[in-house]
Amino acid sequence: MSSTSIIGGSSVIVIILNIIRSKVIALLLGPSGTGLISAFQSSTSLLQTLAGLGINNSAVRDIAQANSKDNQGKLSIVVKSLRKLVLFTGLAGLILTIIFAQPLSEFTFETIDYTWEIRLLSIAVFFNLIQAGQSALIQGMRRIKDLARMSILSSVMGTVLSLPLIYFFEFDGISVYLVALAIGQFLVSLYYARKIKILDVKVSWRRAFEESKGMIKLGSSFMGASLATVLGAYLVRVIIIRDLSLTDAGIYQAAYAISGIYAGVIFQAMGKDFYPRLAGIAFESKKEIQLINEQTQVGMVLAAPGLMFTLALAPIGIRLLYSVEYIEAYPVLQWMILGVFLRTIAFPMGYLFIARAKGKTFLWTEIVTWSLQVGFVFFGLKFFGLKGTGIAFFVLYILYTTMMFYLLKRENNFRWTKQVMKTIVILSLLFGLAFTILQFLNQLWGSIIVCAIGIILTYIAYLEIIKILEMKSLKELIIKLKKS
Repeated sequence: MSSTSIIGGSSVIVIILNIIRSKVIALLLGPSGTGLISAFQSSTSLLQTLAGLGINNSAVRDIAQANSKDNQGKLSIVVKSLRKLVLFTGLAGLILTIIFAQPLSEFTFETIDYTWEIRLLSIAVFFNLIQAGQSALIQGMRRIKDLARMSILSSVMGTVLSLPLIYFFEFDGISVYLVALAIGQFLVSLYYARKIKILDVKVSWRRAFEESKGMIKLGSSFMGASLATVLGAYLVRVIIIRDLSLTDAGIYQAAYAISGIYAGVIFQAMGKDFYPRLAGIAFESKKEIQLINEQTQVGMVLAAPGLMFTLALAPIGIRLLYSVEYIEAYPVLQWMILGVFLRTIAFPMGYLFIARAKGKTFLWTEIVTWSLQVGFVFFGLKFFGLKGTGIAFFVLYILYTTMMFYLLKRENNFRWTKQVMKTIVILSLLFGLAFTILQFLNQLWGSIIVCAIGIILTYIAYLEIIKILEMKSLKELIIKLKKS
């Protein structure tokens, strides 16, 4: 089985577990509870990103390159340095969260009532940063099966440890729930990271920082980019809470989560396997272009059926995954699905700048993107209400996809192949048609017709998979998967 298939399969299991967790939270706490959890996570993510120095991205690149050159001495030093560095960033994150808890509470909720909950979340920030460093090690070593197992076990442990807290303590248990979730994920990542055998070399703190200078320098650009992303997501939620309510923030979060359920499998598979592969051929333009085109084609074809069915069955999905209280998420979700489809086109392109260590370019693209997102949401809410957040998401990815194509063309003369262009045009027309149908027909007939389009896309995806894996039939494909 391919690396992408392994990650994709594990992602499906993780998503199911996350859905169960979200469903229980939705039933116990309602939209306001979902909104509060989202607000806590987005606010503490700011400090977590700032303290993390972007190490989780730059470390993958350094480890992947050292591993590809089969230099065990260099690899061992990089790994030892990374372990010391993430301990430092974890402590920094913990301290920053404690210090800025009150201003965060006041800015996010317009009250200092949540100060102690945010201070408690400093523990989650600490363990999340350590876990991110360990995940970077496993990803850089391309231990795909371990990554898959780690994802599943992390989700299981997080669910087992955390859900009883929500059940017994409800709103008062949210901050403890998030801490338990972080600790569970940390313990699993620690187990798999310790399985990686390296040479027994001594690395002092001074040498660790010396060896990590390049990692930190590149990581700082990624940190800035990640900070722009996290800050943008945080400000979007603050705007919704202030202009509308905490309940509306929960409804927005539900739409955002559902729109990414299926595509998230594709994106995670790409990120875990595609990024190290691209880093290994950095600056070999022809190979880069070929790999990005391959990933774009596969990503679009695999994501399209799931997105189409999500578009068709969203009202049912909202009730099943959350509750009838979240049904106002449907208009937001429809626009977000269109944006997520565009994201499948743009997603592989964005990794080129990380693979080439073009930190500054990556940084300003993220700053521009999330500045536009915050602005679009602000005006979208004014003119269209909560639905405006979905429209803003769609418009953002039109601009983002255009921008990324232009930048890649300038960077390495990138171009889409005729096959990729054909797929983009056909799928864009089909999604446009499906969206229009749902606006003008009643819900039942609209869903039936869009499901029919989804069935057609499923057949196209099946043909594409058969072609990629050089199979001749579904039976042969199943036999190969069983053997894998």
